[in-house]
Amino acid sequence: MKKKIVTKLIENNGQILQSELSRIEDIGKLKSHRIIRRLEERNVIEIEKHGKTNIIKIKKEIKDALN
Repeated sequence: MKKKIVTKLIENNGQILQSELSRIEDIGKLKSHRIIRRLEERNVIEIEKHGKTNIIKIKKEIKDALN
C-alpha cells in the first residue's frame, strides 16, 4: 500500500491532497492516514495543513534522488 501512495505522489509532481489519497483503490481514510503517518515518521514525506485536509509532499531529498 505504501508503494501505491508514493507512486501517486510521484505522478502528481510530489504532492497531493490526503483526501485524494484515500480514494485510491483498496485504501480507505483510516488506512491512508496510518500509512501517511508511517511515511512521515520515516522522513519520506511532509504534511502541510490545508483547510480540513492535508497536503502530502515528498521530501525534497527523496524527490531529488528519484530524478
